[in-house]
Amino acid sequence: MRRTLAAALVLFCAWTGIAQAQTTTGRVDSTAVLAPRRADTVFHTQRTRDITATLHWLNADANLRLYLARHTRSGRWLPVAAAVSRAHPKHLVLRSARPGRYRLRVRAASGHSRFRLVFDADAVQRPSPATPFLTLLFSRSEIMNAADCRPDRTGSVNLITQVAPELARRGIAATGSVETGITRAATRACVHYKRSLTASWADLARLRDRYGWKFVSHGRTFATNLASMTPKQQWSETCGSLLDLERHGHWSGDGLFAYPDNKWSSEVETAVVSKCFAFGRRYAGGPTTRAEAMTFPHWQRTTGIGGGRCNDPALPCSKLATATTYHSPVALIQTLQRLAPNQWLTLQSYVFVTGDRKGHWRCNARHWQDHWTDDAERYCWNDYRRILNAIPSGVRVTDPKTVARAWGRTNYRVPMP
Repeated sequence: MRRTLAAALVLFCAWTGIAQAQTTTGRVDSTAVLAPRRADTVFHTQRTRDITATLHWLNADANLRLYLARHTRSGRWLPVAAAVSRAHPKHLVLRSARPGRYRLRVRAASGHSRFRLVFDADAVQRPSPATPFLTLLFSRSEIMNAADCRPDRTGSVNLITQVAPELARRGIAATGSVETGITRAATRACVHYKRSLTASWADLARLRDRYGWKFVSHGRTFATNLASMTPKQQWSETCGSLLDLERHGHWSGDGLFAYPDNKWSSEVETAVVSKCFAFGRRYAGGPTTRAEAMTFPHWQRTTGIGGGRCNDPALPCSKLATATTYHSPVALIQTLQRLAPNQWLTLQSYVFVTGDRKGHWRCNARHWQDHWTDDAERYCWNDYRRILNAIPSGVRVTDPKTVARAWGRTNYRVPMP
């Protein structure tokens, strides 16, 4: 009996302030025969933070529960949040948690199983509202190039194995948008005329947990007819997509709603989106000003970094029948360097490519004016890295929700699962 009681507490300590998601694993058993009934993770926060946690387990017949408690001055643990439904996985969130010592407890209500607990205590940082902000947005979190929905690795730069590590080396965590309705557990969905593969939920978790990425909503079904839907359908397509993100442990989705294909609607933004999202995305050149973003119904500007025909009129590539002209990295760098206080620039990318591939792209030319791609959603990796190199030291790279907090855009209600 004493052995059972002694084994009932498995303690993982994380005493330093948590900068991004942490993961612990273990096993629990409701009978305390194969493993302890519960497993605790204790951590300490030094500033006001949002605490989020997602609990996964292997045995679908088991029922695991998740509890969060705060240590009080009297020495006891005060319950502050819990996830006790039959849902799998379990999700828990505590907004603006005060500094202190916290305990996450996994307990087996029935059955036994191995588990994985991913938790995040993001500091609720209040950067100066005047700080120039930059968001590096990746549309639909597209992983790589495809040919008829099959991976096409020739010259394609992988979002997870190449782009995210390169950004991490620079101390940058990017933001991805997610079309939740097509996102699968581990299989990548096929989009963009069967030419791109998007991230699975497993991919998104890897980007979040390993590289600190945040994710916003691109809607549930890439609906471009929001204005003609019923109010219930509009809510499901927009606000409802936040439930999908939250059920998979992504708690920053309410920072931005990316209207699919730029088919935004003032009526939908006013009546629906502005009530559960901080901002609504519209394509436009240049930065979003604080005054613009804080004016109802809270629009945000996004600049696309698109490919297309080359910029040198003397070359045949300037006559390519593409929808767009290759976006000048020099112009984007100039925009970055002019970024001023109370401004927020969002640069949206798709799939990066490298080298020269006959009939598809040319990225090895000495001058950027000679670079081209056969698709607006392909851009040369070397030009993007040139843009990264030019980010001013005084510009803060962050996600839309952080901007919303800094600028005081918090008077909306996020649906909870």
